[in-house]
Amino acid sequence: MGLNILSNLRDVTPARADGAFFFYLDLNRLASALQDEGRVGVTDDVASWLLKQTNVACVAGGAFGDVNGLRLSFGVPPAASAIGLKRIVQALNCLRIR
Repeated sequence: MGLNILSNLRDVTPARADGAFFFYLDLNRLASALQDEGRVGVTDDVASWLLKQTNVACVAGGAFGDVNGLRLSFGVPPAASAIGLKRIVQALNCLRIR
């Protein structure tokens, strides 16, 4: 279910389900374009922005050695996960590359 929701992301490399409890997003294209536009810096900024915009927490990949990655836990009930993922998709799609 979660990968189906994340498949609606634009300007983001298709999501993967990594590990036992998280999805991984590669934000390299999106983060680079946003940084060039001066809108957002690194994925740490994207993670903070997503928390403010969607009330959904995620972890920037820098904590795991990947400055372009974003980890989204799905270690919650499926209904809550679906709500959070839909909010993230909507928010990231609003940051579309021009």
